[in-house]
Amino acid sequence: MWTSVAGAVAAAWVLAGLVVGARRYRHRLALAYRRVDSRCRQWYELRSKSWF
Repeated sequence: MWTSVAGAVAAAWVLAGLVVGARRYRHRLALAYRRVDSRCRQWYELRSKSWF
């Protein structure tokens, strides 16, 4: 019985840690995504300009 309770508590602890970590690093992920997105757009525009 105690093992199942400990497993449930550990699972809840891990889930809570993941949620808090995701909230904490969401702005970093958003900044990285914006940076990559802008770089891809610049590269795409350069490719389209060089073709035509």
